[in-house]
Amino acid sequence: MRVPSQQPRCRGGWRGAPFRAVARGALAFAVSVVLAAWSGVVSSARAQEIPDGPFKPALASITAAECRAHVEHLASDALAGRDTFSPGNDAAAEYVARHFKAAGLLPPVKPEAGKPPSYFQVFEATDWRGKTGRVRNVAALFEGADAKSRDEAIVIGAHYDHLGVGPNGEIFHGADDNASGTAALLEVAQAFGKAKPAVKRSVLFVAFSGEERGLLGSRHYVDDPIWPLEKTVAMINIDMCSRPFFGRRFAAAAVGTESSPEVRTAVDGAAKGAGLAVRHHTVKTLRMLWGAATGDWHPFWKKEVPIVFFSTSMHADYHQPTDTADKADAEVMERVARTTFLTAATLADAEGRPRFVAPKDGETPAGPGAAPAQPPVPAPAQPRVPAPTQPRVPAPAGNPDTPSQPAEPAADEF
Repeated sequence: MRVPSQQPRCRGGWRGAPFRAVARGALAFAVSVVLAAWSGVVSSARAQEIPDGPFKPALASITAAECRAHVEHLASDALAGRDTFSPGNDAAAEYVARHFKAAGLLPPVKPEAGKPPSYFQVFEATDWRGKTGRVRNVAALFEGADAKSRDEAIVIGAHYDHLGVGPNGEIFHGADDNASGTAALLEVAQAFGKAKPAVKRSVLFVAFSGEERGLLGSRHYVDDPIWPLEKTVAMINIDMCSRPFFGRRFAAAAVGTESSPEVRTAVDGAAKGAGLAVRHHTVKTLRMLWGAATGDWHPFWKKEVPIVFFSTSMHADYHQPTDTADKADAEVMERVARTTFLTAATLADAEGRPRFVAPKDGETPAGPGAAPAQPPVPAPAQPRVPAPTQPRVPAPAGNPDTPSQPAEPAADEF
């Protein structure tokens, strides 16, 4: 996740002197306080058991143990912070593609002449600092069950890149930002691919790269969409979903649901079924707090696609080397992933598609607060690391090497 109001890097160290780190931590804490206190509706988070119904097998396949394994790999030293133009980022992309394939999902990217379809959307892009390189979005398709409706799709996205390595060799691991969202994306993809719920519409999964360098992946996607935007029913974005939401363990923000009442209704029902308390926030809220509203959901919202952005808010480790896997709460990721699955499944199986509601007060998606063409977010130095060795991949469900699922927390932890 990017906060566009950050100050440029100082000389003498990555992202400035120690007082800047303290200031950033204070800002992150203040943002969390305001978000938690902001007026909105909080849905109940008392449910713990997986509800009976057609989606129970899919929900059961989403586990905290697998979420943890994904984050530990993606945020490991071997991937060196996953900077967009780095070998570590390439290794992360291959990791995501392997899991999409293992889930039985289809490669949706149209092939070049004489080549098979691909999981990779590859393109050249230039970041806000003028650096140009290859970027790879990783995508996979779950086809809907209804012949008349499967040409419409819900897009579920999360960025897998992070900040790489600083000039002094420190690794910015990016466990919460956004190995956690990528882990949730992989679990939801597995739930659709393995359990094969009989929903009408299709679901397209996209792991974006280049988010930290200016939404390179999601901006390119809406300019050259894998799935036609006019056939895109909604976009669900997951970014930073493994920390407490202002002291509440099983709670999260649902941003942007004012874009569609049907999306908001689906989120509320999904959160109740998954045992996650959600507080709804508007895009305008983010603009007021950060001076702009950005994230991989934003290019879709500008194209008038209904969106929801799930996040468990800011913290003092944001964009610091201390954002490590040991601080990520796998049970929180599990509930965010289950909420994402149920939201997507509800929208995919609805009779009608959700309406897009234009912002009030004269604002438009492309109006004040829209992400600038070159957002003023400092980027890390290009890491000089050898290509990592083939990482260990968390095994698909049923493999004896997969850790057992942690015990479900008690109800009073809500």
